[in-house]
Amino acid sequence: MACFSQSVVKHNITINFTTPQPIRLDSIAFYHSPADPPHIPTEIIIAILEAAYFDEDSRPDFRLLSNCALVCRDWTEPAQKLLFRHVSLTTQGAVNSFQASVSSRRMGQKHGDSVTRLHIILDFNDPNRIYPQSLIQTIIPCPHLYELDLSLYGTDPRRGVVDHPNALRMFKNAPDFDDETLELLRGGPQISALHFSNWSDNFHCTSQLLSVWPSVKFLTLTGCKTQFPRTHSPPCKLRHLRLNFQVTPSVDFMQWLLHDSKGSLRSLEMDREPPVELLDHIVRDHGQTLGSLAIPTCRSYDYGVSIERCEILREFRIESPWFSPMAVKTLPRTLEHLAFGVDRNTPIHAILQAVKACRKLRLLTVHFWHGGETHAMIPTLVKECAQRRIDIVTTTDITHFRTFMRGDPIPSSFYPLGKSVASMQDMFSASVRASFGRDDGWQGNIPKEHVHR
Repeated sequence: MACFSQSVVKHNITINFTTPQPIRLDSIAFYHSPADPPHIPTEIIIAILEAAYFDEDSRPDFRLLSNCALVCRDWTEPAQKLLFRHVSLTTQGAVNSFQASVSSRRMGQKHGDSVTRLHIILDFNDPNRIYPQSLIQTIIPCPHLYELDLSLYGTDPRRGVVDHPNALRMFKNAPDFDDETLELLRGGPQISALHFSNWSDNFHCTSQLLSVWPSVKFLTLTGCKTQFPRTHSPPCKLRHLRLNFQVTPSVDFMQWLLHDSKGSLRSLEMDREPPVELLDHIVRDHGQTLGSLAIPTCRSYDYGVSIERCEILREFRIESPWFSPMAVKTLPRTLEHLAFGVDRNTPIHAILQAVKACRKLRLLTVHFWHGGETHAMIPTLVKECAQRRIDIVTTTDITHFRTFMRGDPIPSSFYPLGKSVASMQDMFSASVRASFGRDDGWQGNIPKEHVHR
């Protein structure tokens, strides 16, 4: 090893920070004066705002966007466009403010044109409730509306006898939509995605809404229970269906709901464990087209028998760390994405066999339950995936797991869909084409982060 020596030279330095006379600020030439702020190209402003659109929970960061709209004039319009992409209305006062905003002379039309997603709550218990007729004044000014999230609560049949205003809230009656409202809604925007939460005993509303919007391809139904309506089947050719009922829907209900969706259904998600008979019936009618299937658990081999018949299944998701090893071993070999839960006792050896058998597998998404990250076979699973170039995404937040898995309601052959600003732009473009009566078989732009090479 070579050694180097250096000599030290000392210097005496004195620094004087005083000036012979005070400096006049008006004598300094600023690069930009306060009256002439630096100009940022609009494209860069939009890119900055879009990058900050979602918060850590994959939800729109409305507070940040509202503050950005106050920065300067160059930032106001791009920030407001993003603010109006997703609008949530829960009271009649909020509806009145929204209507005033979309009807203003200066920016009203731009605000209405920007709305892509709309969330409305019809709660007949609330003294400040939104009336069904207000749906017309809210939806019609949004010609590019793509997704409607509607929640319905009933009225109190005992009219004030209940001591607490929220008592029995989910099991009360609600009126039908009148014919005039339905006819006017038919003349409005043709939405592609509908989320309907029905917490009342009026089951007719579901068929009414689906008859208004035969354009719906992405449908989510939630509520206290279902009932088979004695009406014609909805004319919708569904691409995605998600169900979250407190009571398991009957086979008759599923036949009614999916009667016109044979050949079009690509994705099915059931938030509550379906009976084997119900899953078997759905797979028998739609298994040849299903590309994604999500159920909360897979406890018996009988589930595996039904899932095995999904010939082109690309994504399979279960949340529970308890599942039948035999059912997992029989997963279709076409699988590209597998999502599952893990705790200390999860049979990961079955997952390992599925990883080895499914040659097209590109992604594993793992949710750790109660110390699942300490499972003894996790290192073996990681090593096997690394050898096969399979990505692994892990999380301990079940809400984030569900949000990212469900993603945005856009047509796609890649899973998981995820949430991105690019998907929002695709939804907006699709709604614009629909407003001009064009249905060109749009398949959406696949975000780069969702393409697994």
